[in-house]
Amino acid sequence: MPTVRNLDSVSGEASGLYQERNPGYMACYYYGFKALRDLERLSGMDSAAFTKFIFNCGPISLDRLQELVLDSTAQERAEYLRGL
Repeated sequence: MPTVRNLDSVSGEASGLYQERNPGYMACYYYGFKALRDLERLSGMDSAAFTKFIFNCGPISLDRLQELVLDSTAQERAEYLRGL
């Protein structure tokens, strides 16, 4: 029988168990997801441009990403990516 998330009971139980067994991972995942969602909203970039930019940055801290997105011009961001 499907559930609210359209998962069968076995898949739903496995998903719940994974989250229970990996609380640190889940906390980091949701913290990062919220931080990126908030940063996208503040950036003024459309979703596609924001996604392309953050994936092109490679490994980067959230603090440095925020600095690049909020405190630099489009030209400065492009120069940063060229320097990688």
